[in-house]
Amino acid sequence: MLGEMQLFNWKSKKQQAKEAAEYEVFAFPHGAKQREILEGYFEELFPEEKVPVALVAFLSCKEVYVELLAQTDDQVRIIASMKKNLAKYKRFIPKKDLTTYLALVVVDSNVDENLDYASIDEIRTLAKKFDAIEVKI
Repeated sequence: MLGEMQLFNWKSKKQQAKEAAEYEVFAFPHGAKQREILEGYFEELFPEEKVPVALVAFLSCKEVYVELLAQTDDQVRIIASMKKNLAKYKRFIPKKDLTTYLALVVVDSNVDENLDYASIDEIRTLAKKFDAIEVKI
């Protein structure tokens, strides 16, 4: 996944290409149009951030979300865990933007092939709700 770092890559180009294609399906299961829409959201929600940097932050959040969703469907617990787990990524996920990324991930996870995303205002409202969720240390 995205957060994994390897100094040496012993995989063949074919294996690397296969894994990249699999990750693309994970990241954007509804294809290039979904990616295009999300990049538009990044520009609107994070205007001071370059799109590739926002994409890395978003995908990092998405990976954590999917992992936690496999363990529980308690949304409050998931968001609290995400806020705690993602605090260590503060170098590329600013604290002020974390809940907005989380809201965008949740909205994205509920989108089907019709790509009917929530509005920017709805995402910001959801992010404010996530701000109120306490993180237990």
